[in-house]
Amino acid sequence: MRLVEKIEEKRREKERALKKEKTQTALAVGLAAAATGVAVGVLMAPKSGKETRESIKGVTSEVTEKLSQRANEVKETASIKLEENKLKFQESKQKVKEYLENKKNKKEEVVDEVIAVIEEVEETN
Repeated sequence: MRLVEKIEEKRREKERALKKEKTQTALAVGLAAAATGVAVGVLMAPKSGKETRESIKGVTSEVTEKLSQRANEVKETASIKLEENKLKFQESKQKVKEYLENKKNKKEEVVDEVIAVIEEVEETN
């Protein structure tokens, strides 16, 4: 593995770790907010025990569904961004490859021209 590839891999690893940390933090905040909302609702609601349990069950189901939905959205967005970045990386890689190939061809052309000039000089002497 070349140095540039190693550096790029390290950068990608750091980005993945940061994204994972942000996702975990967002999920934890969402769960804490949901739990707080449920607790406040239970404490403030003038309902019977059975009604309160049913209410908690309903709220819990809603929160779970919303969190699941949001997690799927984040996952889908991350997948799309990942694919976009892969495509951009491949395009950049191809451009670099073409550039280097072009430089190699030009170098070979210059060498051929120098050899031709040297042969001409040798023939004239």
